[in-house]
Amino acid sequence: MATAESPEREYVTLEQYASMPEDEFYKVEAVRGRLIREPRPAPLHARVQSRLVYLLEAYERAHRTGGAAVIEVEFVLSVEPLTVRVPDVAWVSAVRIPERGYTLPRWHVAPDLAAEVVSPRNRRRDLEERVGDYILAGSRLVWVVDPRTRTVAVHRPGEEPRRLGVMDELTGDDVLPGFRAPLLELFPV
Repeated sequence: MATAESPEREYVTLEQYASMPEDEFYKVEAVRGRLIREPRPAPLHARVQSRLVYLLEAYERAHRTGGAAVIEVEFVLSVEPLTVRVPDVAWVSAVRIPERGYTLPRWHVAPDLAAEVVSPRNRRRDLEERVGDYILAGSRLVWVVDPRTRTVAVHRPGEEPRRLGVMDELTGDDVLPGFRAPLLELFPV
């Protein structure tokens, strides 16, 4: 299996990926047919991730859209070559949640919103590739959340990324109409 630094020589299919046992120490993704392993996140990462979910769930309670905020769900973005990404947090609108979605091991749809929380081991090139994979597959909004710099880079198809600072407000644009959250609520003090 490859790490983010070393490429895997053999390409995997969806069937091979689906039959792999879960790894309790690493998050495993397939990127253009190659397996990539990342260490599980540290407490700061997990704390920001949980705050994102809390904010998205509060949005859902207030707006009753039927959409879902999910954590660490496998999204099959491409079958040939296989690309399966596992965003830290994702939002999927009600009409795009797969039938029997909550019982499926992975979803064959791009999330409407993918949010990645930056860990110290993440490399910029890998994050850019990840954002590109989501956008290419049909995601309409990607947030790259960096707890160390207390910033969020907002990516949308066909637009330059916007960088928000801790005093700014995060919005859901047309993907989550009415979603607004001060970044101060996202980052632990």
